[in-house]
Amino acid sequence: MRNLIPAWLRVTAIFLVIIGLTEYFIDSGKNLAIIENPILQVVLLVALLFLISAEVIVSAIENTMFKTLSEEAKENYMRAEQAKAEKYNLKKIMRKWSGTRPLSEERDLELDHNYDGIKELDNTLPPWWLYSFYATIIFAGAYMAWYHVFDGITQEQEYQMEMAEANIQIEEYKKTAPDLIDANTVELLT
Repeated sequence: MRNLIPAWLRVTAIFLVIIGLTEYFIDSGKNLAIIENPILQVVLLVALLFLISAEVIVSAIENTMFKTLSEEAKENYMRAEQAKAEKYNLKKIMRKWSGTRPLSEERDLELDHNYDGIKELDNTLPPWWLYSFYATIIFAGAYMAWYHVFDGITQEQEYQMEMAEANIQIEEYKKTAPDLIDANTVELLT
């Protein structure tokens, strides 16, 4: 499986996950953690260099081990790698998920009528489209059940709850800093 994903894509994906985790776990307020903590830039650079060097080392080890194999073992290894590549062939997977058929099978799909030389094919819907459609039906059923059958919170109720919470925060602010508030600010807050 490792050989099916290019090294540059693996390193990039892992590095982006590391960046995302640092942004998630390091509290930096409204700014990015990389900007707030300049040392983090150095740490991320070291992590990137480590990922690249790990890829190079693993590739060198695989290459060295392959060269030490006998000719028969090399052929068996190459056949096994080819079989793995066939199993995870992206073109084959995309053809399956898009529901397309090769042009050689197009005659089997033709319907009896045509218009101005344009022939209609009896294609089925692609599986990704069908699964997306089924997922939207399930989501719509759950949404309707939650908000209309089980009386979920409506937008109006959510607005009223947020306004009540904001009013509580305003009252707390008025108590903590009464000398900072003038008459105009009180009118705006109420």
